[in-house]
Amino acid sequence: MGSGNAGYGNGIYIGSNDIIDAGGGSITMHGQGGTTTGDNNMGILNNGTIQTTNNGNITLTGIGGTTSDGTAYNIGVSNGNYWAYTSGTIQVTGSGTGGIIIIGTGGNGGDDNSGINNSGLIQTSGSGNIILTGIGGSGSVGPYPYNDGVDDWARPPNQIVGVDVITITCWTR
Repeated sequence: MGSGNAGYGNGIYIGSNDIIDAGGGSITMHGQGGTTTGDNNMGILNNGTIQTTNNGNITLTGIGGTTSDGTAYNIGVSNGNYWAYTSGTIQVTGSGTGGIIIIGTGGNGGDDNSGINNSGLIQTSGSGNIILTGIGGSGSVGPYPYNDGVDDWARPPNQIVGVDVITITCWTR
């Protein structure tokens, strides 16, 4: 479990050159955003690649941080970073039965309190499913006041696409 507070307040950060592949095993990540004023306070920020290529399952659970200013991003799980023009990839490939579950809960008081933000590629081209559950935060006070469950900022070729099943459930508080 990651928990952020110093500098950037991201609970878990996956860099642009990082590849996390479940293969035949399972991966579970829990991230809690911090309380840093004017910065990223995301539960999980992925700028790399998170994938399952076989029978392994991946579960990502992120909770956005809490701030009182209007310049912080308190997103639960962010695939890419739309204001920094970076993108991540979350994907299911291959013929295995592995799937990906993403649960994001937005924080409170920042500029963007979305549960899940996609500024990259989320796709299934294999046999497994992807499930997105986003719960928007509350109290957005910035110039871009988002409390969305799932926010898709991606533009082709970055987007949410599926050959098999992608289930999206979202609500706001």
